[in-house]
Amino acid sequence: ALKSRLTPDVRTRLGKRPTQDMEAYNLFLLGRQAYHAPSGPEPFARAAQYLQQAIDRDSGFARAYAWLALVHVYNAGGYYGVKPHDAWARALPMATKAFELDPDLAESEVVFGWHAHWVSHDWPAASRHFERAHSLNPSDAFVCIAHVGLQTALRHPDDVLAWIRLAEEVDPSSPLIRLNAVVFCWMARLFDEALAELTAGRGLMTSLGPLLPIVESMLLIALRREAEAAALLSSLQQEPLDNWSSLMLATNLALCGDHKAARGRLGELHARESTEYVWTAGLACAYGALGEIDRAFEYLERAYDDRAAFMTWLGSAPCFDSLRSDPRLDRMIQRLGVPAIPVHL
Repeated sequence: ALKSRLTPDVRTRLGKRPTQDMEAYNLFLLGRQAYHAPSGPEPFARAAQYLQQAIDRDSGFARAYAWLALVHVYNAGGYYGVKPHDAWARALPMATKAFELDPDLAESEVVFGWHAHWVSHDWPAASRHFERAHSLNPSDAFVCIAHVGLQTALRHPDDVLAWIRLAEEVDPSSPLIRLNAVVFCWMARLFDEALAELTAGRGLMTSLGPLLPIVESMLLIALRREAEAAALLSSLQQEPLDNWSSLMLATNLALCGDHKAARGRLGELHARESTEYVWTAGLACAYGALGEIDRAFEYLERAYDDRAAFMTWLGSAPCFDSLRSDPRLDRMIQRLGVPAIPVHL
């Protein structure tokens, strides 16, 4: 069984003073706090600002570089208007600088691991980086979630659940850890477990605003409870939402049969394309749900080239189910090198 224990060596390493500049350290703490706020572009922008200010005060502040790299990794998913390759062009140099200053930071290893996962599709390298990150800081729940993401891609459901349990043991009060648990169980097609996570963590996750009903509707649709999902979605149609939330809303609306509302949301997203990156994997999901299969595959090819988030979960994520009977999906899954679920769902 997976266990989280702080050895004396880990305690010593985590107890090291990361900077002599107290103002830089305060800025670092503010950046880390913003990073752990409910997901979206605004908290990450604040986090990046604080962390850059910390680096400006102390250019040898390794942990500030590592955490700033993590901010860029979240942008590298393509969820928040930044093209993934552009985000990686910022994340990797920051993580490399942090590693040069201090080779024993878990955060740098997490960045290298997500790059191996999302960009290189090098599963052994991703596993090595995430394992080292966990050995460096076993008390970091988000390191456990990185493992969850990898095991979801590789279709190892027992390991998915084991790492989720460990993440929740390490940080039982985090709404983002609970939300990730629900999403990854959904992604891994562990629907009963996802429902149990949703039920257990609902009180914590109410702070996440529209993310909770969007994720809940994803799960209800997977459970063939479309009427309940549609009722949840009706309250969100006038909400200003970020890229990821808008695309999952459009996908869910289409899967519930409200094609007009789904197309309306997509129209708003396409209007943004001249000024920001719109998550291409999400566009593929939405157009697949609308039955526009060729257009969905056009976006899926772009998402593969972009190395957008969700592509490595193509083999199992329910939002791609509308494409599973098409051999083009099988060929793309083979390119990714991940296992796929059977075609007949």
